[in-house]
Amino acid sequence: MSLCLWCCGAGLLLAQAPSADSGGWVTARRTIPGGAPGASVIDLEQQMPREVRPQQPFDYRLRVSNFSDGAVLDVVVVQRLPPGTAVLGSSPQGEVRDGVATWRLGTLGVRESRLIQVRAVTPQTGALTFCSDTSYRAPLCVTVASTQPALTLDLGIAPEATLCDAIPVQVTVRNTGTAACRDVRLQVAFPEGLAQRDGSRQVAYALGALGVGASRQATLALTAGHTGVYAVRALASAAEGLRAEALAETRVVAPRLVVTQTGTTSQYAGRDVVYSFAVGNTGD
Repeated sequence: MSLCLWCCGAGLLLAQAPSADSGGWVTARRTIPGGAPGASVIDLEQQMPREVRPQQPFDYRLRVSNFSDGAVLDVVVVQRLPPGTAVLGSSPQGEVRDGVATWRLGTLGVRESRLIQVRAVTPQTGALTFCSDTSYRAPLCVTVASTQPALTLDLGIAPEATLCDAIPVQVTVRNTGTAACRDVRLQVAFPEGLAQRDGSRQVAYALGALGVGASRQATLALTAGHTGVYAVRALASAAEGLRAEALAETRVVAPRLVVTQTGTTSQYAGRDVVYSFAVGNTGD
């Protein structure tokens, strides 16, 4: 029995000469697109029994291996059968049409091998030639990360404060995106009547770069000149046109202590004089 291996459309291929092993098998092997197995993509090996008998089923094997560093797709093994030879079954199952057996193996992962086991029968005597080839796709893939920086801004202020108290303000800038934010800047502005202790009504920070998940925090203490409702505004910006804004309000109140005195305006000498005092808060 002679063996034949070739690959359609893969250029000039050099096959190893068939060799007989100690188990009574004849083995032929071809690497595609040629050369040593370590420098090739697909390795196709065919093992056939040294002799078969007419009308008696016999088994043989095909093994296809991926020697490359990437997956190969749409792997197909095709074998042209000798005249009159029939495939009785195979694992995995293939299809036979017009004397050609086909196995569609799909994807072979890196260094993965797939074994095809076949049972066949022939009515012929003499030299039988089984010729196998394989086809595949080996796409070149490059993975590129698609990232997007994103700014969020949290502005916290006491909802209510007294006129004589310092009003705490806390501003947090955070990168919630998947890429670094560059040239991050923060501005906080206060309305008329609300200022820092030095009288300034605006503060600005150059925060530089913010990595993914990183944050920066600023804490301020404000004083109010009179009672009322004040709105504090914060703006964060970064390269690539990134912006985030926040607004928070505080109500400033002032207590007003009032003492009221009531009592007898006149009294006879020697009698008690009674006075009453009431303390109240008329502020807001």
